[in-house]
Amino acid sequence: MALLGNSAIVLAPDDKSGIREIIFDVINEFESRKPYFKETVDSQSRVLFYKIMRIQKEKSSDKEYELSVNDSMLNDNFPHIKPALEYIEQHYNEPMKIKALADSCNLSETHFRRIFADYVNMPPVDYLNLVRIQKACSIMRRTKHSMDQVAIECGFSSTTTFNRNFKKFLGISPYQWKINSSNYKSKIQNYKVSALKGW
Repeated sequence: MALLGNSAIVLAPDDKSGIREIIFDVINEFESRKPYFKETVDSQSRVLFYKIMRIQKEKSSDKEYELSVNDSMLNDNFPHIKPALEYIEQHYNEPMKIKALADSCNLSETHFRRIFADYVNMPPVDYLNLVRIQKACSIMRRTKHSMDQVAIECGFSSTTTFNRNFKKFLGISPYQWKINSSNYKSKIQNYKVSALKGW
């Protein structure tokens, strides 16, 4: 069950929204308390919040029920890059150009890159790859898919690219993580994971 405002959302046993996985990831991060766990939890909490908002909006015919109530919690740049964050969350497994993300925000590519990096503390490409890696971990935890298949499902152009990015964020290979996923908690190394400012 998820609670937002005065409403509760009860998830069906076969729910495919990804909310359960995010909650488990947040719990794991709090338990591990490894470097940058707070930043990782901030990022995951934001995704969880918007997934709940999406469900609420789909169930509600009230068109005034928007994110504006919560926008006051965020810095001035957030409304400018919100469409890009939403697009990445929904289309992470598709080929993606930074220009398309900038266009979704009605910004020039240069201005978009600057605002995005200022707000998310990493370039757009790194954030996209971080989202893809988080999705890959979820897939590997739930399935027995091959690494090639996981790479494709998460939007990586090749298994080599998938492996390189996985190691960049987690410090180990996907195969090593798959053998012992507890390494996920202890191997986040030397990378300033997203710390969405103002949250």
